[in-house]
Amino acid sequence: MISKKTNLFALILFCLALSSFAFSQRVDYIYSNFNGYWNSGMTSVPINNDCELLGFRYNNGTTTRVYSTGVNNSILTTNGVAFQNTRYRSLPIKDVKFPGNAAGEPTSGPGGPFLFAFASAIDGNTNQALKPPFTFPDYKISLALNRGLQGMGLGSALTNVPSSIPLEFTLQFPMDATKINDGIPDMFFTQQADAGTTGFDEAWFEDANGVMVGNNIAITFSSNTQNPSVGKWNMDFYEIKQNTPVWNTNGVRDIRLFATDITSFGINTTNSASVKTFKYRFNGQSDPGILAYNEETFDFFLANDDSATTNPNTSVTIPVLNNDLYNSSNPVTLTIYTPPAEGTAVVSGNNIIYTAAAGTQSNSVITFSYQICDGIQCDNAIVTVTIPGGYCTKPFNTAASTNTTRVGINTQASAAPTWPTSIPNGFIALESQNKGLVITRTTAASIPTANLVEGMLIYDTTDNCIKLYNGTTWRCIQRICID
Repeated sequence: MISKKTNLFALILFCLALSSFAFSQRVDYIYSNFNGYWNSGMTSVPINNDCELLGFRYNNGTTTRVYSTGVNNSILTTNGVAFQNTRYRSLPIKDVKFPGNAAGEPTSGPGGPFLFAFASAIDGNTNQALKPPFTFPDYKISLALNRGLQGMGLGSALTNVPSSIPLEFTLQFPMDATKINDGIPDMFFTQQADAGTTGFDEAWFEDANGVMVGNNIAITFSSNTQNPSVGKWNMDFYEIKQNTPVWNTNGVRDIRLFATDITSFGINTTNSASVKTFKYRFNGQSDPGILAYNEETFDFFLANDDSATTNPNTSVTIPVLNNDLYNSSNPVTLTIYTPPAEGTAVVSGNNIIYTAAAGTQSNSVITFSYQICDGIQCDNAIVTVTIPGGYCTKPFNTAASTNTTRVGINTQASAAPTWPTSIPNGFIALESQNKGLVITRTTAASIPTANLVEGMLIYDTTDNCIKLYNGTTWRCIQRICID
């Protein structure tokens, strides 16, 4: 029989071993393309806009070396940084539904408010938090954690992520066993706000039956010895709810980065082939910005959903491959799988350009899907494009009008003596309590082109809108922002 004292002693030994590993292997310096080039030594210049992590300095217990992320190695070379050429990409975070209220808004945990955080200049104003430059349909956290090239964006994060649901990632192929214990970090995770003083994040691997392979690891971001600050960034906070309201402006926080080899998970050449999923659980006080893996160690293949916003008859370029996962040494082909019901979607390099139709109504949501293939496998994802409602107005002219309406048609029993001349700036005035004006009901295609005159009005019975011929084409008349 094993005594409780023996169990306690074993637990203490395990914790000491884990702490020894974590403290001996750490990241103490990072490099970014913020303002062209930035590193941890530039302490007086906090990051305040979109940028990517270019590399990090990591001590594996015996050797200290800079590892590139593969976003832009030429910037490191130009600035005299010696590095090992590696490639990292953010983990395939689709979207997680957290426990929420009746409106679907996720509730905050004991660690504090669950918020979006974005670099203060992303919205174009460093002094005041404005609306973020995009919307968050269904409160998709992937929009914050997959931002930037390869998902290496340092200008976005989440704060106080609830601890109830671990993120789960499925490997498409077994990991490369030759990368085990090679001294090169296989995964890294960032903490980009105030690290909690208690608790720790947990990460582990499981097999196809949900049984843990190896052991889990504990990540304590509050430890300056284990995970020192490698820089600061200036951010605005937004609530994760309808219309994404501002919560706070211009908060300066530390950036910390934890990197590790898969041997810390107890993964070896014997059990590596059984690994099927990776799981990561936040502690309720975590503020993640990047959750990344080494492309040479793991082979994830996944098309992630995307979202965008545009206006009628306006194009938007959607970088759909930015948050997709595939091996960069085996380029993928990108095609439209299901076209949009309205407007057009065309592939342009790694992007899809969506153009909303001229007749698209505001307050519309358009969806279509695309497919990526690498010659072995394919995966699909959905793109959601929002055509926002609302309109804008310009200040009205308060000066009295000198023009009056001289012609009027009135079905009332009697009209005011000054009608219609009391109506300013009109060409013809119509007044009735029980009659409606009916304009020509037809389709734009039915009108011979030889008879078109600029200014014509019709009610298009196909597009169900009032259209005006502007001298070139027929357009639905809508109340929108024109500036």
